[in-house]
Amino acid sequence: MSEDPPPMGPFALMQREMGRFFTEFFGRPPGFFGAQVWSPPMDVLETPECYLVRLELAGARGEDFEVSLTGQVLQISGRRDHPPREEGANFLRAEIFHGSFQRDVELPGPVEEAGLSAGYKDGYLEVRLSKKGNARPRTVQVPIDKEGRP
Repeated sequence: MSEDPPPMGPFALMQREMGRFFTEFFGRPPGFFGAQVWSPPMDVLETPECYLVRLELAGARGEDFEVSLTGQVLQISGRRDHPPREEGANFLRAEIFHGSFQRDVELPGPVEEAGLSAGYKDGYLEVRLSKKGNARPRTVQVPIDKEGRP
């Protein structure tokens, strides 16, 4: 059983719906000078110990990606080639995006450089980033003065 993503705020929901509307109405989003651009779908999750970034990249090869971290910005770039075209076949519909992409993710907190790992399996690229020790949530007991003085 998969876990549903958390409810979206009103602006994120509006952005998603407007994107869906324009994609359905106009087709693929245009790039500069008519070139097609694409951005693979991405999930960003947080656990008490780490951040997990997952991109959906079915049909791509693991060696076609580059992952780097500068400060708190994770950059994932790469490409997905179009599958070979059948001789004599004409497209009736073309919805599979291909070509180069780049995704930048600003992380909400610092991460340990030694705690970075990435893997590609079953069409998903996953990047795991361990939080720095002081970025991990912890419980601190606050003493209460019985005489009401803070």
